[in-house]
Amino acid sequence: MMSVPRRIAVFDTRHALRSIVHASLLILFAASSASAQLQLSLDTVDASQFPTIRLKVKARSGGNTIRGLAVDQFTVFEDGTVQAPITGSCDDTTKSGPVSVMLVIDRSGSMGPIFGSNAIVDAKRAAKAFVDRLSPEDEGALISFNDRPSYDQNWTRDKNLLKSKIDGISTGGGTAIWDAIITALSYLTPRTNRKVLILLTDGADGASTSPFSAARDALRTSGVTAFTIGLGSLTNEAQLRELALVSGGKYYTAPDSRDLDEIYLAISREIIPTGICELRYTSKLDCLDGSAHTVEVSLLYGGQRAFASGSFIAPTDSATLSYAFLSTGSHHSVDAGNRLDIPILLTRITTNRPISSYTFTIDFDRGLLHLDSVSTSTLTAGSSVNVQETTSGCRVRVACPSPVTRIGTLVTLHFHAADIFASERTPLTLSPPLVDQPCTVTASENAIVIISGRCERALIRLAPTAAKESSALLAVTPNPFNPTTTAVFRVAETGPTSIVLRDILGRAVLRVFGRDAVPGVYRVIVDGERLSSGMYMLELVAPDGIDRRSVLLLR
Repeated sequence: MMSVPRRIAVFDTRHALRSIVHASLLILFAASSASAQLQLSLDTVDASQFPTIRLKVKARSGGNTIRGLAVDQFTVFEDGTVQAPITGSCDDTTKSGPVSVMLVIDRSGSMGPIFGSNAIVDAKRAAKAFVDRLSPEDEGALISFNDRPSYDQNWTRDKNLLKSKIDGISTGGGTAIWDAIITALSYLTPRTNRKVLILLTDGADGASTSPFSAARDALRTSGVTAFTIGLGSLTNEAQLRELALVSGGKYYTAPDSRDLDEIYLAISREIIPTGICELRYTSKLDCLDGSAHTVEVSLLYGGQRAFASGSFIAPTDSATLSYAFLSTGSHHSVDAGNRLDIPILLTRITTNRPISSYTFTIDFDRGLLHLDSVSTSTLTAGSSVNVQETTSGCRVRVACPSPVTRIGTLVTLHFHAADIFASERTPLTLSPPLVDQPCTVTASENAIVIISGRCERALIRLAPTAAKESSALLAVTPNPFNPTTTAVFRVAETGPTSIVLRDILGRAVLRVFGRDAVPGVYRVIVDGERLSSGMYMLELVAPDGIDRRSVLLLR
């Protein structure tokens, strides 16, 4: 499919608007370069529910997650055009404000090397990595427990201090889980931030003075969200899962202490804002041709502006496309010095996007043919026709008073042939038309003109012989096709003969036929199963010449 420019006035207005916006944004960006760098990344562009486009963007400033973002701080461009309205949400709407996290870590003897395990080393490493993910506004505290709970670190925003207390945990003794939870809630419940408790244990409770029900009921009414981790196979999973359930948290099982890093990371993603926002907009595209489109997102935050970009592939729906196929017919013959009228045939047209302007070029050997004039037809009565000579032929523009909605003769080209002595032939190469309607698939079919020289005509009159047929592509049906079509071609001379399918850049993408052939008519199947939708050129190369025909693969 060829690219069709939009109407100039519309394009210029949009381009100018976007240039002004970008110039202003670049000034803002340069002015703020001395402060913390604002970073924006576009992680996901999801067009699976087209025309709804879903975007996931992530914002950071100075390496830290940005809190409190709102959708109206973002601007979305699709192919350079501002999209509105934008809906969606940022994760801060569900994870708003700083968080108070109480780490409750089992330090019973089974966590240490004396029982053949060194789980406490992995537990410390995972907990410290979790602390590093907290934002500067978040606070943490630490309780470790064996036979009884120990309040190792009071509330602090000092990450290094909290990590040093985690490092200081030593193992030994039994397991008093329920007492540790009740103790933790006594310190955590009065906090004014969002309240989170993270409990890690590798065994069942065997030392608490309080029952499980007391810990469960206290947690249910505390306003604390609990995440519980059962390490190994000796924990009471049902109780740990119930504690998480009554508080709105989650239960995680860790078969091995090396799994704790991933579990603590998952918990941090549950409770700590990541700066991720999901934005949604409705695409205005109504030309669904499977083409790629660019999405650009900008964020205004703290006087700075940041950009991120991505792309998506629009779905393919042939019902949204318009078609305009031109043809010069198959072959034409003319005696030297005589006139030749060649109609430009409109062989396919659709009415969903009617077309009123066609521009095409037609190349031919100007030493053999001279274009005298171009006339309109009943299909284009009242149209203006502009003809410009080119070095290889001419360029024709037909502007119709109203859109053309049926097939027929678009215009007729009036040539006269050179008064030559020996017969000659020239390709008549017609370009796909440029049209005034976007989202239009265009194609063209070429022809061969044979000019009978004066000498051959004299000989024919003396001893008439049968006219010699040339090698040619006779038919390609169906066209458009999906995914196969049948090509019928004639070979006029014995010798190496091939048919290849080429893309719009002229690259061979499929070899259809290739061998020494004797004169005759052949049929071959063109299989486009592994090709993408688009316009292709079927090319026959025979000993006596080359013939080409445009074909369209529509999926």
